[in-house]
This record gives sequence, C-alpha cells and structure tokens, in this order.
Amino acid sequence: MFELLPARGLPAAPMGPLALPAERAWGWRVVQWPLCRIVLAASAVLGALTAGVLLTAWLQEGGPRPTLSMTLGRDATLLILIHLAYLLYVRLCEWRRAGEVSLVGAAREAAVGALIGGGLMTAAVGCLWLAGSYHVAGVRPAVTVVPVLGFLVAGAYWEELLLRAIVFRILEEWLGTGWSLVLSAAVFAALHLRNPHATPMSAASIALAGALLGAAFAVTRRIWLAAGLHWAWNFLQGGVFGVPVSGFAIPGLLVGSLTGPPALSGGAFGVEGSVVSVAVCAMAAPALLAAAAKRGHLVPALWVRTGGWRWGDGRYGRDGVNAARPDGAGGDAARLGAADGGDAARLSAADGRDAARLSAADGGDAARLGAAGGGDGASLGAGGGDEDAASRKGGGGGVDAGDPRL
Repeated sequence: MFELLPARGLPAAPMGPLALPAERAWGWRVVQWPLCRIVLAASAVLGALTAGVLLTAWLQEGGPRPTLSMTLGRDATLLILIHLAYLLYVRLCEWRRAGEVSLVGAAREAAVGALIGGGLMTAAVGCLWLAGSYHVAGVRPAVTVVPVLGFLVAGAYWEELLLRAIVFRILEEWLGTGWSLVLSAAVFAALHLRNPHATPMSAASIALAGALLGAAFAVTRRIWLAAGLHWAWNFLQGGVFGVPVSGFAIPGLLVGSLTGPPALSGGAFGVEGSVVSVAVCAMAAPALLAAAAKRGHLVPALWVRTGGWRWGDGRYGRDGVNAARPDGAGGDAARLGAADGGDAARLSAADGRDAARLSAADGGDAARLGAAGGGDGASLGAGGGDEDAASRKGGGGGVDAGDPRL
C-alpha cells in the first residue's frame, strides 16, 4: 500500500538566518529555537481556530437554526482559516514553502490514510463484537452522518496540524524521531485527559494512537496520511458504528452500544478506552515506523547529526547537509555543508559567487606550476647534457674502456 505514496525526503530546515546578514541573524536564531517556534505556530493555528469559531457564532447569532449547508460552510471556513494561518507562520518564521501541507497529492495520501484508519477501527469494533461487548439496536438515516463527517474532518485536520505538523515536526528537528514521537504522543494524550469519562486505559490508548499518527506523518513527511487516518478512525467509530468518540456521544449511522467491563469495552469513553484499541495501535504503529525507516525518513537527534548541541545552523539529513527538502525550496546547502570547516571557499562558490575567480585562480596556479615544472625540466636536461659532454672529454680522447681496439 505504501508504494502508492511518493517519498518526500527529510524535514526542511528553517531558512531565516541564512538569508540575513550576520549582524541581524541572531534574532532569527532565537525564533528558530524549537520551543519558541512551537509556541508561535500553535498560537497562529489556535488563534485562527478561535477567530473562526467566534466569527461563525456571531454570524449565526439570532438567526434561524443552522442548516446542513451552513454547518458544512462553517467547517470549511475553519479549515481554510487554520490552513492559511499555518502557511503564514511557515513563510514568516521559517522562510520556506510549507511542503508538509501542500495540496499536491493530498487526496491520494488522505485516501490511503483513511483506508488504514478505517481498517483499524473496524478490526477493533469487530473484536468487541466477537467478545459480546458491541451491540447494534438499529439504523439511522444516512443524512444523519453528513454533519458529523464535516465536523470530524475539521477536527482531525486542526489536531494533526497542531500535534504532528507543529509539535512532532519541530521537536523532531531537535530531538530526533524517537523522542519526538514519545513527547508528541504524551501531549496528545494529555489533551484528552479532561474529556468526559477519561480513564488510565483511555490515556494509554490515546498515547499509542498519537504515536501511530506521528509514524504516519513520518512515512510521507506530510500531514495528509495522518489526517486521513485520524478522520477515518473517528468517523468509523462515531459516524458509522455509533459509539462515543473520546468520551463524546456522536449520532452515527448505526445505533450502537458498548457493554461489559470498561477495560474491555471502553465504557462511556468509547472504543478508544478499550484494551483492544491499545493492542491495535501497538501493532500498527511499528508497521508505519518500519515503512518510514525503509524510506529513510527517520531523523536522528541534533547532537547525533551535528556532533553537538548547537542550534540554528539548519543542518539536516544523514549527510549533515540540508539536501532533502520536501518542499523543493533548496536553500544554501553549500553554505550549510561548509560548517564542518573543510573546503569552505569551494562550497560557498556553489551559490554562484566567486566561481569565476576561483576557477581562474586554480587555472593560474596550474599554469604557473606547469611553467615552473617545465623550466626545472629544461634546466635539468641542460645540466645532464653538460655532464655527458664532460664525461666524453675526460674519457681519453673519446676512447671508451670497452672499445675493441684496446
């Protein structure tokens, strides 16, 4: 299945300081500090989300009950606002194109993610049904799930933007894939602790689901596979099987219910509070990580890549150079590679500056060396000739010791 997804390369480095004079770059290096960037990016996305919610609530205040089209329009507005806010943050603070949210190929990646998420949730609910913990009491009209579909699309997108494109991606540049998976999954679980009917089992399940989604992001280095997986996981759980989603009751196509011990069924929290969900996520996450590793998309920690804790030089990838940019922004790879101190002049010439002078200098040196070598050769040759003549003169009138006349 993953052969359908194009490899996107390792994460892109922020470009700010490299495009500024040295005396002004220090301010951008402060902005590049991971925690600072996480705060700035999260503020942009959550600010846009809050503004969108307040705007739509104000527009609907005192009006008629929202229709289906109005509800879908509200969800679309929220999607557009948070998407634009993230693009603006990346452009202003990281000085690059946001390839991780590019719409090129997004539908295919989201569809693959939806197949994975839907399959995992179907497997979990199927296990609960076989165990006698899931029951269906009826079927609702299909139109019931349309508002749920739009609501869950918006919810999955902004959560993936916040937790994977911001928290996971930026921490990964600093701590590497492993630690960023752990920390972003912990943040994901912590955000769900205040949900209704949360339990320690549900926290463990949500944390593993966060690791699963982080691994999905690592497979393509883009948000769409994880967003499709997240949406289908929630939509099948609430919109189709009709059980609570993270503690919130959602009207689904089926009138479903969960019975039995909460540790098995998930109880009022839903399938995500079940040990079955824990097992499903624990099996699926390593498979996605293996797919990411096969593509070379696992990132080592900063101190492994650079041999130190220095931040802000923008070095990425296995060779220490920002050579794999999924957004195609390229950007000063030669100057970044020159950070190791070797051949700095030749590497800096890769950006087009001083190339002619360096080439001419090399040619001039070669010519001078060649001329010097030729002069030395001529001198040596002349010296050899003189010695030859002297030997003939000192050889008794030119008679050799091996002459047959002797």
